[in-house]
Amino acid sequence: MAQSLTMQAVSLSIVAVLVTAGVYGLVAIIVKLDDAGLWLINNNPSKSVFKQKLGLGLLSFAPWLMKALAVVGTIAMFLVGGGIISHAIPWLEHLSAAQADTFNHIPSLDLFWESIGASMIHLFSGAVLGAVCFGLHHVYTKIKGTA
Repeated sequence: MAQSLTMQAVSLSIVAVLVTAGVYGLVAIIVKLDDAGLWLINNNPSKSVFKQKLGLGLLSFAPWLMKALAVVGTIAMFLVGGGIISHAIPWLEHLSAAQADTFNHIPSLDLFWESIGASMIHLFSGAVLGAVCFGLHHVYTKIKGTA
């Protein structure tokens, strides 16, 4: 039994290290995407049309990707924060659980709403909490006189 737990711990540790390296590697690639495009354009002694177009494509794609990731990341943080808050406030947690029964009499909507309803509550509560924190920070910086 103890050996099995040790193997599970080792396996979990290996997976954790690989996932962490993968995520940070992906972030590094995204951050350097425009640099790679510029490098392809500037280091092209053979004047390859493919390298030129690929470099220009990466340069034009990188800002769009960053803007999209900013929006997706904000939504993800609202969902995570809203989920934490929803679990901490009893009536909000009950609302998240009770909403699943809203459309249980309509077969085509029950599974959809069960999966999306709690997420919508988390998103809304996270956005409200974020707005409150933003407002409090804004008032605090006005009072302190710092930007």
